[in-house]
Amino acid sequence: MKMKKCETGFEEGNVKRRKGDDDMMMHFVWNIIFYCLTILTINVIPRTQSLDLTDIDVPQVVDVKDTVTLLCNYSMGRDKLHSVKWYKDGQEFYRYSPTESKRTFPVLGVTIVHQPHDECNRRHCSISLGQLNSYSTGVYKCEVSGDAPAFPVVYDSRNMTVYALPRLDPIVTGLGTRYEIGDYVFGNCTSDISYPKAQLYWYINDAQASPEMLFPQRESRMDIDGFSLYSRSLNLRFPVDKSRFSDSRIILKCVAKIKEFPKANRETTHMIIVPKLQVQREMSLNYRSKAFA
Repeated sequence: MKMKKCETGFEEGNVKRRKGDDDMMMHFVWNIIFYCLTILTINVIPRTQSLDLTDIDVPQVVDVKDTVTLLCNYSMGRDKLHSVKWYKDGQEFYRYSPTESKRTFPVLGVTIVHQPHDECNRRHCSISLGQLNSYSTGVYKCEVSGDAPAFPVVYDSRNMTVYALPRLDPIVTGLGTRYEIGDYVFGNCTSDISYPKAQLYWYINDAQASPEMLFPQRESRMDIDGFSLYSRSLNLRFPVDKSRFSDSRIILKCVAKIKEFPKANRETTHMIIVPKLQVQREMSLNYRSKAFA
């Protein structure tokens, strides 16, 4: 009888141990499941269901004469839009809220102008700036915030630089229209005022003039509306040499290049005539044709 009680107690102990092992295994499995769900929640759900600023468009370089548009795109997910704010160098100058009227705040260098495409809503916010000046250069930030209870906030920023680009082509003076062999050609090229300063180049029949044909560049400066504007001048001088030129028409071109903004490059062309070069060219062609006859 005692033996049977021992055997029964041993079996009951084994059952309890197996049940304990099963409980530990289930606990381990649930921990793994909880961990995986946590990773999924962190990495997937916020990207698809929470506030996200997807893109900000601020022109990197603009001309002082331009009207520029600032654009901010965002995805609200499950959040409700509370407000969109625009800043320049940390100072708020525009605020949009679905429940309030649009508000603007005075900031040096910022003038908001209305354009037909300007609009702020639950997906994007675009505003336009005009009457630019040197103080308009700076860092522009878009900040989007969600509503209660979490009040999430996202933001991004871009830098914008304002230049005063040349409005006119270079002015070329001193050149005549007809020359003889042995004459010296002298011309001056002066760029329009600009910031940054332009670099001047002379071209003769599309070939850049050699340094011995050029004088050192000169420049003048004037301060207007906060900009230091520069005008440069470059002189060209070379002889009409029959060994150098074979055509009676010589095309001279002066180019004012803005290194920081190639689209603003400007140029002026001028054509001079050397009649005797044409006569010599015709005589040379006639001689060659007779020689091969």
